[in-house]
Amino acid sequence: MIYLSAKGEVLGQFEEDAVPSLLADGTITDAAFYWREGMSEWLPVGDLPKPEVEVEVEVPLAPPEPEPAVVLPTPVSGGKRPFIPRRGPVAVTGAAAAPTASPVRPVAVARPASAADKAAPVRPSAEPSAVAGKMAAAQVMRPVGEAAAAAVPRKTGRGWLVGLAGLVLFGAVAGGGVWWWLANAEPPLIPGTVVLAGDESGPVEIRVFRREELVAPWRERLAAADARAAELGGLITEAQALLREKSLLRDEVARVFEVGEEYNMPDVEELRADREAKQADADAAQAEVAKLEAEKASLLTFEGLLENMPAPLQTVVADAGGVFSLPPPEDEEVVLLAMTTVESDGQRQARAWLEVLEVPADSAAPDAVRFSEMNRLDLDEIRRLASAGAP
Repeated sequence: MIYLSAKGEVLGQFEEDAVPSLLADGTITDAAFYWREGMSEWLPVGDLPKPEVEVEVEVPLAPPEPEPAVVLPTPVSGGKRPFIPRRGPVAVTGAAAAPTASPVRPVAVARPASAADKAAPVRPSAEPSAVAGKMAAAQVMRPVGEAAAAAVPRKTGRGWLVGLAGLVLFGAVAGGGVWWWLANAEPPLIPGTVVLAGDESGPVEIRVFRREELVAPWRERLAAADARAAELGGLITEAQALLREKSLLRDEVARVFEVGEEYNMPDVEELRADREAKQADADAAQAEVAKLEAEKASLLTFEGLLENMPAPLQTVVADAGGVFSLPPPEDEEVVLLAMTTVESDGQRQARAWLEVLEVPADSAAPDAVRFSEMNRLDLDEIRRLASAGAP
C-alpha cells in the first residue's frame, strides 16, 4: 500500500496497482508524489517501478530427421560393380570414375524443446520476429545437445543505457527533493530594534508599505496644500495692506480726538465715536490677517500627514524594549514606518521613524533593522520623499 499526495494534499492510501488507472482518469498527474512505510521522503509518482511483462518466445520445432540418403552408382559396363559405402563420399578411379555420386553432407537436427526449456520465460532484447529468426539459424549450426541453450538469446551491450537512465532518475529525484525543500522552507525573520527615548507613552507599531503606495497620498496632500497656501498668501497680503490702512486712519482719528478732548471742543463726542469706529475697522482687519495665517499654518502638519496613509502590507508591534521580528515581505524593496506617541506638555504627539528595507533576491538573511534619531521622520523629510518620487 502507498500514500498519494497531489497539490499539497494527501489523497489517502491506495494499492500500488491502482496508480495507472488513477493517472488515466485524471485523478492524479505525473506531478503527484507517493510514500510508503520505510521511505524517508516523498517521491514522484513517475518513479514507481513499472510491472515487468514477461514475453515467451516460442522456439520453432526443427523438422524430423530425414532418412539418410542412399546413392547408388550407375553400372559400369565391361567390369565389376565397385563397392559403394552407404555413407560418405566415394572416389572411383579408372574406368569407373566417370559417373560418381554427389557426396552426402551430414545434417544437424535439432530436437524439440523439452518442458524444462519452456519453463524459463525469455525476455526479448529485440523484436520477437528477429529473435525467432536468430534462434532458427542457431539451431541449424549447433548440435542437438545445445538446442536448449540456443533458445536463450544473448544479452546485448545496452548496460550503459540502463546506467544513464539510473543517473537521470537519481538527478530527477534529488532535484525534486531540493525543490520541495525550497518551496516549504520557512524564510528567516528580520530582526529589528527601536531606540526609545523614554517618553514614549504608546506601543511602537512597525508598518510595512510599498514606497510608491505610501508616498503617493503624501504627494497629493502636499500639492493641494501648496496650491491653497499660494492662494492664502495673496489673501494675507491684501488683508495686511487693508490692516495698515485701517491702522493709519485709526491713529489719525485718535490724535484729533486727543486734541479736541484737550481743548474741550464742542464736537469731542463725535471725535470719540469716530475714533472708536476706526479702531473697530483696524481690529477687524487684524483678525482677518490672523485667520488667514492660521489657515495657512494648518494646511500641513506632521500628524495630519501620518493620518493620510494607505493600509499597510503588514504590521508588527515591538515589545517594551523596542525589539521586534518582521517576516520578510514579498517585494524586494519596501518602506518600514515605526510609529508611536509621546506626552509633551499634557498633549499627545506623534513620533515616527522611517527606513527603506531591501530584501535580497537570493533568499539570504536580510540585515537587521535599527530605528534611531538618524532616521526620525518629520515634515521636511516627508516633503523630500514626495519630491524625490515625483515624475
